[in-house]
Amino acid sequence: MENEKGIVKLTRKQLYDEIWALSVAGVARKYNLNYGKLIATCKVENISFPSSGYWTKKNMGKDVSNEIFWIGRYRNFIDNERRGC
Repeated sequence: MENEKGIVKLTRKQLYDEIWALSVAGVARKYNLNYGKLIATCKVENISFPSSGYWTKKNMGKDVSNEIFWIGRYRNFIDNERRGC
């Protein structure tokens, strides 16, 4: 996914999948990215990412299925709820 100039190109779906599989910090380490900038990019691009307690709960064997949001759906759902759609 890295081209000859060292630029990482991922689709939104690829980034979402990696974030939920590894964590935001894990993806930042994997691609040598700034953690804060990756978080900011995810927010701007409407890519949901795990809450701070997600990995702790998951590692303890607790149910985390209610914390997973589909890509690009969460913000639209909240906006529609506010508008009464």
